[in-house]
Amino acid sequence: MAGSRPEHQKPNQSDNRVNKKVVKVKTKGREGVEKDIIDVEEVQIVKRKLRKLPRLIEDATYVEADMLRESVTRLCSEKVTLINRITTLLRESSTAALREAALIERVAELETPA
Repeated sequence: MAGSRPEHQKPNQSDNRVNKKVVKVKTKGREGVEKDIIDVEEVQIVKRKLRKLPRLIEDATYVEADMLRESVTRLCSEKVTLINRITTLLRESSTAALREAALIERVAELETPA
């Protein structure tokens, strides 16, 4: 054919013709996105970028999931704080019990006739 070049040749600077195709990339729960793609590598780049897009705020499911994630994180933090507080109280209680036992022994020694 006249004017056509083999597929393996890249277009040169003077050749303004570039073979483009429209690729519709569908993502889960979102509308498809049409994008002019020059080669297969760009398709992969577009797909990666679409995966990184922030979720729409209007989507109640994602908003609720984010709120639940934040609540779980906060509750885990509070749980660790409470466990640390309980540990501290138990240590203080055991220290007080040891002191009390030592005082009882000392009183018993003083009360027994020597």
